[in-house]
Amino acid sequence: MLRRLFTATLLSILLFFSTSFLTVLQQIPPIAAESTSRLKIGFPFVFYEQFQVRGNDFLNYGWNPDHLLLDCSLTWILTTIIYITIKRKN
Repeated sequence: MLRRLFTATLLSILLFFSTSFLTVLQQIPPIAAESTSRLKIGFPFVFYEQFQVRGNDFLNYGWNPDHLLLDCSLTWILTTIIYITIKRKN
């Protein structure tokens, strides 16, 4: 049981990183001279946001640690439940 929990934890980490990376890929802006960049990372809760205000050369950003913890916890719980359920059927 401990080995299954450890494997489920590793799978949830991989799933969390993959999901976060896919949210970044989904928002890559097209290259345009006057486009403002905006990036939101996190699914289902946005835990990192980067944006640029018009007329400003610098990027602004913000973290939401509560949403990061919620995303990690939700991913771990769902992955662990699904993995252990599948393994018990086999």
